[in-house]
Amino acid sequence: MLAKHDVPVYLSEKEFDFLTDPEKNGAAKFKQYGLPEIRSYADPTPLAEGDLTIADFNIKVLHTPGHSPGSLTYIFKDFAIVGDTLFNNGIGRTDLYQGDFETLIDSIKFKLFDLNEVLPLYPGHGPSTTIEKEIDNPYLLGY
Repeated sequence: MLAKHDVPVYLSEKEFDFLTDPEKNGAAKFKQYGLPEIRSYADPTPLAEGDLTIADFNIKVLHTPGHSPGSLTYIFKDFAIVGDTLFNNGIGRTDLYQGDFETLIDSIKFKLFDLNEVLPLYPGHGPSTTIEKEIDNPYLLGY
């Protein structure tokens, strides 16, 4: 797909090796179901926390590790993409390669909870949410 469309790939340097390693990117877990191992040989551009402009998009990038060591959140003017860090009434898995529960909770509490309470958040799966809604997230109570 990459060769056909020649799209740039951006990700945290902490996960460059995940692209070519099915044990790290999780694809090896699904081999038992007949799914192919995923290996990408893209030449990624590293993303670090801070402001970024790609084409006409102005993006603020936050490093929000926990689900994986290089998890990133992308904040646009009117919404944010939080990936597998925070879900509507849930949080990301931490049982995958280099996932860490305490790091995930810190990313949510000290990075995401600083965002505007009503900013729409789009997770990697499921419906959108907001910080206002996630204050009572059962996975975050007591933290």
